[in-house]
Amino acid sequence: MADAIDLNAIREYFGIFEDAYLREFERLGFDEPPGRHTPSPFLGINRCLGQLVRDATIADKPVLVLGSGDSRINVALNYHGRDSYGLEHDLQAHRMVLMTVRTLKGHGLIRSDRPIVLGHGDFFEPSSYDQLGMEFHEFATVFRYDGTDDYNHMEGVAHLVAHESEPGTALLLVTHNGIPFHFDGISCNKTYKLWGKRNSVTGLYLHVYKRMNPIQELQKKHARHDIFAGASYRT
Repeated sequence: MADAIDLNAIREYFGIFEDAYLREFERLGFDEPPGRHTPSPFLGINRCLGQLVRDATIADKPVLVLGSGDSRINVALNYHGRDSYGLEHDLQAHRMVLMTVRTLKGHGLIRSDRPIVLGHGDFFEPSSYDQLGMEFHEFATVFRYDGTDDYNHMEGVAHLVAHESEPGTALLLVTHNGIPFHFDGISCNKTYKLWGKRNSVTGLYLHVYKRMNPIQELQKKHARHDIFAGASYRT
């Protein structure tokens, strides 16, 4: 079914948003590396999501995107044959998401056999998920791109997955930090570089975390305790 979709047409559509963001930040005089505070590069993220679908890291079960943005992640997941759900807290952005998906559908660039369901609300409010017809724990994969690299925001999402999701649930966290953060209850086992020069730490990274079961979490805590217990410091 994906073969019938013109991927270049989708890329060109989202490229308009990327170019507009970059022009605006240049106009305002911000000295930021390309990608920061802007949408994730569509080709890079689409290629990575395709790989995660093929190796079953993204299971053939509902996927939740926290922060739908301009819908590029939901559209990429749809292209790769996954049912995608999005929740956006900003009302203006939510309206843009609905317009984007409606436009792409009108051009035959959305698969009809895989739903895209979009809602507006607070990520941490259980009632927000009512409009999606799902509960948080029913999602097998959760995606979050935090363009500001705010640790507290990322920790909040990680905490939600660690305490509300089923063991084995994947959290795909996109940040500008090449080294994954430590969060209780989940463990990072893969990192992909989406954008940036090969030998440079500057870039955009996708970290794959998995919700641990209680035994795995206990083993991880013991391992961390052993590391710190064996450490010595000279003054």
